[in-house]
Amino acid sequence: MSLHHRGRPAGVTTAVVGVILVAACANGSIAPPGRGTEGQPADLTLAASTTCSNAQVVAGWSLRRQARQTIVVPVQETDVAAVDAEVAAGVGGVILFGSRAPTDLGTRLKALTRQALDGIAPMVMTDEEGGAVQRMANLVGSMPSARTMAATMTPREVRQLTRRVGTRMRDAGVTVDLAPVLDLDNGVGPNASNPDGTRSFSLNSGTATRYGIAFARGLLDAGVVPVVKHFPAWVKPPRTLTWRRRGRSPGRCCGGTDCCRSPPRSTPACPR
Repeated sequence: MSLHHRGRPAGVTTAVVGVILVAACANGSIAPPGRGTEGQPADLTLAASTTCSNAQVVAGWSLRRQARQTIVVPVQETDVAAVDAEVAAGVGGVILFGSRAPTDLGTRLKALTRQALDGIAPMVMTDEEGGAVQRMANLVGSMPSARTMAATMTPREVRQLTRRVGTRMRDAGVTVDLAPVLDLDNGVGPNASNPDGTRSFSLNSGTATRYGIAFARGLLDAGVVPVVKHFPAWVKPPRTLTWRRRGRSPGRCCGGTDCCRSPPRSTPACPR
């Protein structure tokens, strides 16, 4: 079948969130990210199976099926059923766009994920950053921009806020938040010339790191996977968080998280 769907952009987004490989095991179960506490951040874990492993399951898949698990398809949050066919074909993720989610989004997403091939539900993601970028504030509550958070809140308060918002996201069926932004910026925006602006916590790398980690940990506490962005960043290198190799993947340079998102454009390969 074709992954091109009428009525929405033909392009698809490559999933850069390789933290969870969801595999269906006859005797195993899939555990979502656990909800932790402030003193004990939640870990992303999969329930172990004594009879099969992710590697064994994937080894039996065709190359086409494996490739579909790396694809995220876009859809308007008011019409998630529009990607029923793609989910049934085995895509790995769905990204929700829009500015106001329907009140029954959770019910609609349950119906969508029930279409998943072999019961392997796709990751459901959206951009819930706060400030100018909020997709479902009417359901989860509004958040200030990253810059306002850093100027008016403590990291502890930010973590409490994103845990509360993340809990509501999870309850609505959204499992991944494409946030926080760790680019360094103190200019105006977001706008056509500067897509970051107030989406950035600070031009100071230490401030951006502290608040970005607090934001991400709050989401993890709620059982939602954070995806820090952007790697490589939108803006020029002198104003970008330093993504040091240090013998680790780029994700490990993102405040200790496992997921990085690149801007929607062609980018060089990530360092190994």
